[in-house]
Amino acid sequence: MYNEDDKMVGFTMFGLSPILNVYFITRLMIDYRYQGKGYGKAAMLEIINQMKQFPWEEIFTSIVPTNERAKQLYTSLGFKDTGRAVEFGNESEPLFCLKL
Repeated sequence: MYNEDDKMVGFTMFGLSPILNVYFITRLMIDYRYQGKGYGKAAMLEIINQMKQFPWEEIFTSIVPTNERAKQLYTSLGFKDTGRAVEFGNESEPLFCLKL
């Protein structure tokens, strides 16, 4: 993701999870200097639009439990907590889903 000056401000990773067999947003990272400026929301909207081109009815992601800003962003876009968790090594993250 680039800003209006063509500087990279963040990146994202998403696609088909071979483990879960769902479309999964693995990572969305915005440089701390650019957080709170709408780049995360713009990136998520672009990801959702791209993923709508595929034959899936849901998009999943997980959130670090202490990251309230990410939780607010995802829920503002329609993601719902599934009540399940995803394990990443020693970490457990709540699983969120957006129905398309």
